[in-house]
Amino acid sequence: MHTPKNIAELSDLIAWANDGPHRRLTIAGGGQHKTLYNPQPATQDADEHPQVIRMKGFDRIIDISPTEQYAIVEAGVPLRALETYLAPHQLGLGFDPVGYGRLMDYDYRSSFEEDKADTVGGAIASNFKGPGAMNKGKARDHLLGFTAVTGGGDTVQLGGKVVKNVTGFDLAKLVCGAWGTMMATTQLTLRLTPTPPESLTCIFLLREIGQAASLMAAMRRSALAPAAMAWVHILAEWASASGLPGLCGVAVRFDGARDTTAALAARVHQQFAPDLQVETLNAMQSQLFWQWLGEALYLCPQSYHSIWRVETTPHQAATALQNWHDPYNGRCGWLDWGGQLLMLASSHPDDGGGDTPGSNPTDARGDPPLIMQLREHPHAEVWRLRPYPNFPNVPSAVQQLNDRVRHGLDPNSVLGSAFMDKTTQ
Repeated sequence: MHTPKNIAELSDLIAWANDGPHRRLTIAGGGQHKTLYNPQPATQDADEHPQVIRMKGFDRIIDISPTEQYAIVEAGVPLRALETYLAPHQLGLGFDPVGYGRLMDYDYRSSFEEDKADTVGGAIASNFKGPGAMNKGKARDHLLGFTAVTGGGDTVQLGGKVVKNVTGFDLAKLVCGAWGTMMATTQLTLRLTPTPPESLTCIFLLREIGQAASLMAAMRRSALAPAAMAWVHILAEWASASGLPGLCGVAVRFDGARDTTAALAARVHQQFAPDLQVETLNAMQSQLFWQWLGEALYLCPQSYHSIWRVETTPHQAATALQNWHDPYNGRCGWLDWGGQLLMLASSHPDDGGGDTPGSNPTDARGDPPLIMQLREHPHAEVWRLRPYPNFPNVPSAVQQLNDRVRHGLDPNSVLGSAFMDKTTQ
C-alpha cells in the first residue's frame, strides 16, 4: 500500500505502473468500498497484483470562501473533518454524500475510525448520494473543478471556482462515479450551500406500500419541497438498536426556520394525510433516522446476507417492493428519494447474489428473479452491495464510449482493478 503526499510522489507511482506490463494501481480514500475493487490476482506475480494507493496523504483544506460559497480541498480530507470546519460558517456541502463501507466490508464499526473515514474524494468518485438527494441532486452537480494525475501520467486541472466557467463539454464531471479510474484526483473545488437552522421529521403511519407511494408522489408534485422523503418499516430490533420508535410509514423531512418547518408539516398533514396518525421525531432522533436510513446502518449487524440498491422509477420501485417486502420471513426493503431509490435485503441463503465459491463476482448469478428482472429494466440501475458487490450493467453503446474516454486518459489501463474494466460507468 502506498500513501503519496504530493503530486510528484503520485506521478512517480503512476510512471512505475506504466513502465511495466500488467501493473495496476487501485485508488482508495478511506478504503471502505475496497471489496468493489476485488483485488484478487490471477497469479502470484507481484506485477499483476493491484497496488493500492491511499489518498489520505492529500488531507489539506486549502481555501473556504463563505461569501462565494465554495471550498477547495484535497481528496483525502475526511468528510466529517470538512463538515466540522464548515459548521462555524453555517455552510455545508451542496450534496448529501453517503457510503456503504459498513455493509460491503462486514465491519461496520471500523468505519468510525478516523483512518477509515469517508473522504471527500471518495464521495466524488462513488457519486453515491443520501436521502437529501431528492432536493440537492448528485455530487456531480456541485463539483466545480479538480486537479488530477491521469493514468497516462499527465497532471490536469479542469473547472474553476464558479459554475459558469465552462464552454463545450464539462469535463470536470468525468471523475464523478469513475471510482478512481482514468485519473487520480488530488484536489477538488466544491460548491457549498447554507445549512438550515432547523430540521423537522414527521412520520405518517402507513403500512400499505402502494398507498405510501401515492402519498409520496402527491407530495413530490406539490410546491412544499420536502428535503427528504422515504417509506420505511422500523422493526422492534432495529428500534432498540437505534433509539428510534418502532413504526412503519412515510417519513418527511423539512429544513428551514423552526416556524416554517412546523407550518409545512402541519400543511402536509392537513392537505395529504388528514386521516393518518403522525409521529414527530426530535432533533437527535431525526439526525439518527436519516443517517441510519442513508447508510443502511440497521442492516450492519449482519442480519442480512444479501443487499441491493436500485435506482429506478417510483412506480417500478413500489411494485418491486410490494413483491419483496416480508420482514418476518427474512426479506425487507424501503423506499428513499420520494420513491426513486429502492433498497432490498434478504437473510435467505438462496438469495446469494453470486455467493458461490469460485463464481465470478461480476456475474449476477444467484440473484433472485426479482433482482434479475430489475437488472433488465431500461430505467433501473442495480447495485449489489453484499455479498460480492458489483456495479450496475452498462449499455454496450455507453460502455464503448467509456472505453474510448478511459483509453485516451489511461492508455495502459493502469488505474482500477481488472474487475472494474467492464463495469465502471
